[in-house]
Amino acid sequence: MDDSVVLCYMDFLCDEFTTDVYHKKIKTMIRENKRRIYIDIGDVRKYNIVRANALLNTATSNCTYPSRDNEGNLLETEFGISMFKDRQSLIIQESTENSPAGQGVRSADVVVEHDLVDMCKPGDRVMIIGHYRSFLPPKGSIFFKTMLIANNIVLKNANFSVDRSDFTKCRDLANTEKYNIFDLLANSIAPSLYGNILVKRAIVCLLLGGVEITLPNNSRIRGDIHILLIGDPSVAKSQLLRCVLNVAPFVVGTTGRGSTGVGLTAAVTTNRSTGGRHLEAGAMVLADRGVVCIDEFDKMSDIDRVTIHEAMEQGKVSISKAGIHAQLNARCSVLAAANPLGGYYDRRKTPRDNIGMQDSLLSRFDLMMIMLDVPDRENDILISDHVVRIQRYRDPKEKDGEVLPLSSGVDVLTTISPAACQLDDVFERHNKTLHGPVCQKLLKIDFVRKYLAIAKCTKPQLDNEACALVTEEYARLRSREAVSEDAERTMPITPRTVESMIRLGTAHAKARLSRTVEKEDVKFAIELINISYFQTKK
Repeated sequence: MDDSVVLCYMDFLCDEFTTDVYHKKIKTMIRENKRRIYIDIGDVRKYNIVRANALLNTATSNCTYPSRDNEGNLLETEFGISMFKDRQSLIIQESTENSPAGQGVRSADVVVEHDLVDMCKPGDRVMIIGHYRSFLPPKGSIFFKTMLIANNIVLKNANFSVDRSDFTKCRDLANTEKYNIFDLLANSIAPSLYGNILVKRAIVCLLLGGVEITLPNNSRIRGDIHILLIGDPSVAKSQLLRCVLNVAPFVVGTTGRGSTGVGLTAAVTTNRSTGGRHLEAGAMVLADRGVVCIDEFDKMSDIDRVTIHEAMEQGKVSISKAGIHAQLNARCSVLAAANPLGGYYDRRKTPRDNIGMQDSLLSRFDLMMIMLDVPDRENDILISDHVVRIQRYRDPKEKDGEVLPLSSGVDVLTTISPAACQLDDVFERHNKTLHGPVCQKLLKIDFVRKYLAIAKCTKPQLDNEACALVTEEYARLRSREAVSEDAERTMPITPRTVESMIRLGTAHAKARLSRTVEKEDVKFAIELINISYFQTKK
């Protein structure tokens, strides 16, 4: 390096802020944009610690909104001639089924701009493509902040696609007289669970749902069906919830002990970057147009259960906290499982004493299925035989020995024939170990998802005979409630019962891909209502 350059560099390091010689030279160099100056911050600290701190503060704050120019004069923003762009901050988290075992669900901050704003809503399953960048840590912290700068958002709410051939198969299966399509769907949802056919039918109604109606005065009549499963331990309540998590296209699972009122609805939190207040969606808001499975529902406190009243009936969550007034959509079906008071269902007590929940909450459930573990020798033999067969089942694709390395060239032996793999059939192949000695037709779980998605799009309407039957049955239920003892009734009979019968009948008509709710559909709904309210079919 030339000696003159070294001397100038040393003079620059020793220069004070009151001297304008090198300050003017640097301004001229920046204006001409012909030369660059490289400064070792260690040398600056050695000769002038004040200047070193000023340079560091300038370098680390260049991304903030400027308030002064280089000469220290105040800047004023001209909003009329400024250019603005839409910007939105998101928080994404990995799905629970893809999260690593033994670890929590990880999340990341996302920034979207321009046309990507408002492309997704809370609860959507998305695939975001962008640049994952790190930013300087805030003052007082040594950790860098990471953020994903998005340039594309792909919605992935449904993990399957339906084409014309699938629709033709569903229509042919619904119109055939060889099978009862509703019982076929009920048996195919949870084939590994023995019995409980009534509960499985009720779950099919929940997955199909009714028809949502919006009146001219903006009043909403919900079409979502809510079901409460209550009974003794080891009657497969949690397993039924697990099967719904596997079948439903969009479902959120939680537990009563691990959830609070704000965790199910919405919470007001503080934004870490701006310091402002914002809303974070809960489980019911995230499951909008889906299903919420709540296990151990009896472990929730009464205060937390009260918070979901509005979401269950109105399909919305109202927030008025910290100056935020908003309404979030929570149009979801609720499938809850609970144990009776004391753990086991005491048949000497009334159903209301065993349940131990408020009538205001129970009336919002369309069905409450009581599942009892009744000792019966013949039934116990069938259950034990079914459990033993399930334990003996082995996947035909499973291989013996250790895991083979990739591209090892070793032949993979399996008991599935290639011809059977090419069959395009909607029914499962019968396996005596898995399905029992009796050959029972079961639908493939992928086809069940497609059938439910197609059937849910239909909007059947009540005919005159169905309307008359609903009116007559409601009057009979009210009369029966008045003359019967309180020990027989499990839930209060209110005008919501009429809506429950209509929703259940509509779901049964959807399973047949029918555009009309007929008398047979209402009879099926009446049977479920009587079992739910009085534990009898009539």
